[in-house]
Amino acid sequence: MGKRSLSANAQGIVQAKEAMARKQWTHEVLAKKVGIKTRLSIGKFLGGCPVERRIFIEICLQLDLSWQEVATQVPEERLSPGMNPSANQPVELNALVAEVRACCQDQIQTQLDTVPLWDLPKPISLGDIYIDVEVWQNIPNRCWFDLADWRRHFQVNRERGYELSPDGTSPERELAMAVLARQTHLIIGGKPGTGKTTFLQYVATQCIHGKFAVDQVPIYIELRDLVQDANTLSLLDYICQEFSDRGVSGETVKTLLQEGKLLILLDGWDEISPLRRFSLFNKLRWFCNRYAKNRYVITCRTGVELYRFGGFTEVELADWTLTQISHFARKYFVALAGVNWERGLAKATEFGVQLEYPENRTIQDMAKTPLLLSFICHVFQSQARFPRQQARFYQEGLDILLQKWDHSKGVERDSPEQPLSLVNRLKLLEHLGSVTLTQHQYCLSQSQVEHYIGDYLRTIPDYQEVDPVGLQIQSQGVLKAIECHHGVLVERSRRVYSFANLSLQQYFTAREFTTKTNQNPDAIAELVTHLTEQSWREVFLFTVTLLRHPEQLIQAMKQGVDQLLIPDLRLGQFVNWIDHQSESSPLSYKSAAVRAFDFVLALILDQALAQTLDSYRLEQPLQAPPLQQLPSCLSLPRKLDVEFILPEALAFKVADYLPNKSFPAPLYRSLILNATLNYSLAFNLALNPEHLGQLVRSLNTLLHPMFECQSNLEMLNQWWFNHRHSWIRRVGFLMGQHDQGEHDWQFSSNQTRSLWDYYDANQLLVDCLTIADDLDTQVQQNIQEELFVYRE
Repeated sequence: MGKRSLSANAQGIVQAKEAMARKQWTHEVLAKKVGIKTRLSIGKFLGGCPVERRIFIEICLQLDLSWQEVATQVPEERLSPGMNPSANQPVELNALVAEVRACCQDQIQTQLDTVPLWDLPKPISLGDIYIDVEVWQNIPNRCWFDLADWRRHFQVNRERGYELSPDGTSPERELAMAVLARQTHLIIGGKPGTGKTTFLQYVATQCIHGKFAVDQVPIYIELRDLVQDANTLSLLDYICQEFSDRGVSGETVKTLLQEGKLLILLDGWDEISPLRRFSLFNKLRWFCNRYAKNRYVITCRTGVELYRFGGFTEVELADWTLTQISHFARKYFVALAGVNWERGLAKATEFGVQLEYPENRTIQDMAKTPLLLSFICHVFQSQARFPRQQARFYQEGLDILLQKWDHSKGVERDSPEQPLSLVNRLKLLEHLGSVTLTQHQYCLSQSQVEHYIGDYLRTIPDYQEVDPVGLQIQSQGVLKAIECHHGVLVERSRRVYSFANLSLQQYFTAREFTTKTNQNPDAIAELVTHLTEQSWREVFLFTVTLLRHPEQLIQAMKQGVDQLLIPDLRLGQFVNWIDHQSESSPLSYKSAAVRAFDFVLALILDQALAQTLDSYRLEQPLQAPPLQQLPSCLSLPRKLDVEFILPEALAFKVADYLPNKSFPAPLYRSLILNATLNYSLAFNLALNPEHLGQLVRSLNTLLHPMFECQSNLEMLNQWWFNHRHSWIRRVGFLMGQHDQGEHDWQFSSNQTRSLWDYYDANQLLVDCLTIADDLDTQVQQNIQEELFVYRE
């Protein structure tokens, strides 16, 4: 008979947790007070599991509790003598497994059946929140693609480049549980916060509930608990000790191991100090070979040196898809709503709708990581919207990923052997983001990244005297630390790296410019040179939030917007004409909102006229009519005037401006032209209203027979078959009578692109005005009044 164990009753556990909260003690602090080297016994005590009598009493004394009132005595061995293999009696293996599973069920449910979610006061049931995760079997960083292939790929697929391979395909995904069902020895890699631990919890609870590996007994082990002190237990001793606390003898455990009846879940290889990994690897390898019939799963962050475990299959947890994100949000909000589950469903629906707004692309990038998704849901739960200032939101998410999550688990990753402190690593990422985005580099070779890191290290006094070879070694160490500890840089394929997503690169670039601007205001001029580059849009939005005083950036942006018109006098004339026409607009809203609407509408209509008022192209198909963009005309005006809305008589109606694409090309073009002419007249945006009115009346006469049978496709086809030749000639003659120069601006493709750049830059300026803190009201008003106004 061994030493007697004690377990805490439910009331005692509550008292113990309250005492720890009063004393502000963590598990580690209490373990030191008790005089034990690991926090394992503390976790068991608080989980209601059996703990050695001496330790149990000492825990109660440290917490000022009466151990007699807290304790519930538990016999050391729960297995009956007849079920103990040491009794030399025949043992039915299946019955033995069932008995041991019964002994372990309560402890596994207590330890693993709930998950902590960020900033929630209590954990949530695993079953209420778990989402099926998927893995990549062809691990991306094991594939070979040339850097040139990646660069061509990112040039074509700027937004989706982070999801696809250079051959344009997505890595093949498969349910992790399906892979585990086939593979008995599995290593699961994943970036920080991708749900590796939660997956192991799910596997253990599915097993103990009889839904997976029903003929095995699960045991979950945090590898760092295995190596807490210098006198590290062997894995066999550790497992026997764990089962002993559940009332299972060592002989029984060995029998189960020999018969392959354990499901051994080893979590957190990356949390082991590099100095101890090789020793632990040899012990694990010996154990896995000695008891190879059992099922093993090891988790580890990507980028960490894992060594080669013979017979193990390696996979990597895939980023979450929008479908997975949507399912998680649904479960999250319903779980928090409790009995008001309908309210939770409504919030989940709104979450999904807002997440897909274009302005929330950075949040979409964050949400692909489950840890950050739980943080995003927590924020949305409070406000039912995403924050305006996404830079600070992003900053908090990164703090969770880079520091707070590890600290909450008691994991310390910075150690003396780390070549660069966390603070300097963040400064390095700022430098790397700025340099690469400026040069339009979205992926780099490993040697290029190490070169940039080396350049940065040279600015730190401790590295200025290091020889080139030593500097390269240090740079490699920094790169690996950033990859495995933070997941900010990822290896896309062998020796090719990029930021995990474009938003991260933009965010760190913004931090770099914020630091520069706070030290030297002239840095703003450098930033404004990127005003019309689409990949820099988020940089401006991040920077205006991060700056202590954003007025100077806002004003510099306004000057930059105005200067876009200077190289071409005709562009300035167009803006002046818009300003003049808006004064007699049928819309009565804020003048800036009307000018913005008239500008974009006139530009769209002008492009439509250039395409359709051309008799030579009458019979050619019209692939992408500009009128498809009409609904986008309302976005910026509504930001400038929340009451902006088109009256019913002027509202854009899809049936008017997008006829049936199955219509013959001449008829389709004529209908698009008709809608274009009518909108030009209705909104007072015709260059020559009198002549344009004549064209509209003549065209309507020609289209009248078509209007009469438009709703009956059979009649329309018959009419077209009978009259198409004469009708095409008449329409072509009508178009030939009206010189295009009378009705559209005859802009070149470069001029059109410049006008769209001008519009997008104004829209970016308005977005920055909306989110900037502490901006002088008069400054904001003055800038808005000058939008879409050209001053020579």
